[in-house]
Amino acid sequence: MSFPKVLIGSPTAAPYTYCLPDWASRVKELSYPNKTAVLVDNSETIDYTKTIEKQGIQAIKDPEFIKDSRLRLPHSRNILREMVLKGDYEYFLSLEQDVIPPVDVIETLMKHKKEIVSGVYYKYFNIDFKVDGKSVKTMKKLMPLLGGVIPGINKKMDFLSAEQVEEPKFIPIRFCGLGCVLIHRDVLEKVPFKAEDTFQGHDDVWFSNDAARAGFKLYADTSVKCKHMLSGKPSGLFDDFQKSTVNALP
Repeated sequence: MSFPKVLIGSPTAAPYTYCLPDWASRVKELSYPNKTAVLVDNSETIDYTKTIEKQGIQAIKDPEFIKDSRLRLPHSRNILREMVLKGDYEYFLSLEQDVIPPVDVIETLMKHKKEIVSGVYYKYFNIDFKVDGKSVKTMKKLMPLLGGVIPGINKKMDFLSAEQVEEPKFIPIRFCGLGCVLIHRDVLEKVPFKAEDTFQGHDDVWFSNDAARAGFKLYADTSVKCKHMLSGKPSGLFDDFQKSTVNALP
């Protein structure tokens, strides 16, 4: 049985020290045999790179610090993209450092033989309740970082609810975060990671949109439930720009 070569990785920075031991431990426990894990440190200083290496994980220091996180994240993620394309990897498991997947995540996502397959992890969203077009209340709601297609409208999409991904199934999606998604090299050959400072969103939104425009279909395996380590996460990590709930793709 052959095991295609997989690169596991993500951009990271010193504020994620709190979840590094859990991430490193889980990556070492993953049951898939032919894998390499790399974190790209885009902190302002070198200290966190050394901290990562002490956990037995390969670390690369992003040579350029970019203040705007919308541009900083894809700059670091493209270092990993280049590693995939130049290193004869067949897949990239984008696994962000605060996301802890099941031990069989790679083989489970790979078995579908699709170019882009996401697992499921959750985050809190600010939901506006409106009456006659006016916002009357805002609530935080825990939802999966997955978007579904609104039939008949190509550019619009709705975030899926927790109830929609509760049962294990394999479904088409319009958007996924980059926290736990298996991406085939064919996608990365055509689609780099990017973002623009004119749009209130990070590179995950752009990647989903650009991949779809390039003709690739996105899927999610809802049996792959990941732990998102929100507890202990420093607040204000991405306060460098004003965010709003994204209900349209760029």
